[in-house]
Amino acid sequence: MTRKERLKNNSFETLRIIAAVFIVLLHYQDFSLGAFSFLHEIFRFSVPFFFALSGFLLAEKYQREGKHIVLGYVKRIIVVSLFWNLFYFAAYFVTGVVSLNSVGQVFILFFKGEGAYHLWFFTSLWVTALVFYVFGKERINFLLVFSTLLYLFGVLPGSYKGTYLGILIPFSTRD
Repeated sequence: MTRKERLKNNSFETLRIIAAVFIVLLHYQDFSLGAFSFLHEIFRFSVPFFFALSGFLLAEKYQREGKHIVLGYVKRIIVVSLFWNLFYFAAYFVTGVVSLNSVGQVFILFFKGEGAYHLWFFTSLWVTALVFYVFGKERINFLLVFSTLLYLFGVLPGSYKGTYLGILIPFSTRD
């Protein structure tokens, strides 16, 4: 790896760290109140930014190493996601928050992204990576336009519905 590539990777890592800190701050409730509410709106950008940066880095690796890299990425994300979802399922079960009728129900909740709802990001990453794997770089322009439209459709009536950017629709776009 050349010096220029190392600097580029360090820049991306720095951006990912900043986005991760903003994600933590986004979930800190005091920023959503009063005089700090403008910070809360700024921090909202961190999640889609982190998601887009992850996709960009995966696509860059895909360009260098080929299509097989995507399946390895998906496997790693599924393993991490499954571990943490099972951790939360166990905690919910032990504390009586949820009663699971079968192991199959755990996997259904996992694949629907409904287990530990705050881990939705993992499900979104591996599903998006699989879509990228199926369509590949040949349809990248279609994927870019389609994903941008899906993002806007999800965020404007969802996360931003109570702001000046939001729109109101008669159903939820969450999950």
